[in-house]
Amino acid sequence: MAAIEAFLAAAQSPVLQEPGQAPIALAAGSYSFEVRAAAVQVSAWNNEAQLHRKIGGVAEAKRGRLTLTVEKFGGKTGTIVLYDAARPQSETLQKQASRHVLREAMRVYIAKSFPGWKLTDLSADLDLEHSLSANYPRALLRRGAAGIAVIGAGESHPSRVLTHGLIWLDYLRRREPSAAIETLAIFVPPEALTVTALRMRYLTNSTFRLFTYSRDGALREEDPADWGNLNTELLPAAQAERRSSIVGEEALLELVIREQLENFDATLVKQPVYAQVTSIAGVDHAIADLLAVDQAGRLAVIEIKTSEDIHLPLQALDYWMRIAHHAAQGDFAAKGYFPGVELRRDAPRLILTAPALGFHPTTETILRFFSSNISVERIGIGLEWRHKLRVLFRYRGAERPGE
Repeated sequence: MAAIEAFLAAAQSPVLQEPGQAPIALAAGSYSFEVRAAAVQVSAWNNEAQLHRKIGGVAEAKRGRLTLTVEKFGGKTGTIVLYDAARPQSETLQKQASRHVLREAMRVYIAKSFPGWKLTDLSADLDLEHSLSANYPRALLRRGAAGIAVIGAGESHPSRVLTHGLIWLDYLRRREPSAAIETLAIFVPPEALTVTALRMRYLTNSTFRLFTYSRDGALREEDPADWGNLNTELLPAAQAERRSSIVGEEALLELVIREQLENFDATLVKQPVYAQVTSIAGVDHAIADLLAVDQAGRLAVIEIKTSEDIHLPLQALDYWMRIAHHAAQGDFAAKGYFPGVELRRDAPRLILTAPALGFHPTTETILRFFSSNISVERIGIGLEWRHKLRVLFRYRGAERPGE
């Protein structure tokens, strides 16, 4: 009891956390530590949760944090953590707690959505070797020889979950060669529904199931027929020409490509080239993108990165689908783009560009899920691009070196 009292006296923002459960801030009048029958009893509560445990002792004591052994109902043992949320060191602990809460929520969502399936793998751990993020809990369900890959998104960057879901699905297919893992199921909060659903429309090599959940516990599987509408606005050509792309290194590479377009791709018309001609709301988009046209009148979307970005393919897809939509409608000619060129209305080319060693290792993995209707190219340029633009390789789709 003395260690707990000392911790509470020193802490500015004490918090009680049980693994897998939401943290409870210990505000005045919302908790108690009492000695009963030679044991310390802790109770804590707020509007959403309550916790009652018998404390067995101190398992670990660090500055700003106490790990306590506890006895749960039924005689089971476990731990709870007291920490000071005001300390910078607690940020990692809070993030870990949030991931564990989402992981346990996923366990409930899976049980409700997939009765009869066996949960064989559920994790929110970081796996750098296989590019598996700790922010998106993932699972494998089995029923006989069939399998389902599952992934969920919390409040932190939920629109990025599909990238990690495709990586997880590919990893499971390689890890479990005897299983037929044909489906990827994704759980997202409502704000990530539209962007995730729109991206899924252009993916293949899997059956996709999409669920939304809310804080009040509501869970719903979304109907593919209602998987979001493409809300996009095409700027007039004159206004697009005046717009600059994002600032920084990628803006510089964008300028180099504009000035040396013939070295980049000789099939493209050198002028004009436009920057970010559509609005993209509700998604993470921090990539310099250009719109050009080739000599056959087909539009070409050029996405630019100067360093590894695991989200490059799907972020590029966000832009491509909007350009494809406006191309099919004939909007570019109507708004003054590429004067004197007879523009085709078929889907544009998609060119992903980065220094030769600047593509994330999972880029090819994600591109294997792209529909064959999307003509994707990867152009790797030399590191000396600031002085001279030199193309080192050009691959189609998910091609690998030597293919």
